[in-house]
Amino acid sequence: MTAHAAWELTSTVFSLGAEFEKTAVSFEVMTGSADKGKQVLDDLRKVAISSPYTFRQLSSPTQMLLGMGVATDDVIATVSRLGDVAAGSSERMNRLALAYGQVMAAGRFMGTELRQFTEAGVGVNDFATTMGVTAAKFRQMMTRGMIGPEVVTRTLERITSEGGRFANMNQRINKT
Repeated sequence: MTAHAAWELTSTVFSLGAEFEKTAVSFEVMTGSADKGKQVLDDLRKVAISSPYTFRQLSSPTQMLLGMGVATDDVIATVSRLGDVAAGSSERMNRLALAYGQVMAAGRFMGTELRQFTEAGVGVNDFATTMGVTAAKFRQMMTRGMIGPEVVTRTLERITSEGGRFANMNQRINKT
């Protein structure tokens, strides 16, 4: 190994260490507790190991969701489900996390977020099925502001759980 290559490797290791420390502090602040922050960090590392995503690719949407009010106890499962739907695309996962966070922050599900979910492969029929209504009825309810964030959460749970079309997508992709 050349001196330059050794220097690059050392710089990268220190840079990653500093980034990890920043992320740890961020989670501590966002969760309001060093213990909860550490738990999120540890759980996120486990997700990274069993998915096609790197820790870095997972930490950004996790921070975004925590910042938008997603509960600490729910954030890891949410990121994992969004990762399943994103099917290995960190860009798509970031878009999904933004849409999900916007719904949670606003307290209702509106057309802009539906379009974001649809672009990522989760369409009006998925949400309508969760509610047991037609797509037309769902859209009508949406325009009246009658769709709460729990519909989005339940839909993600349904389509990523056993029998759902995105079930275990992270693990399946990670095995390829």
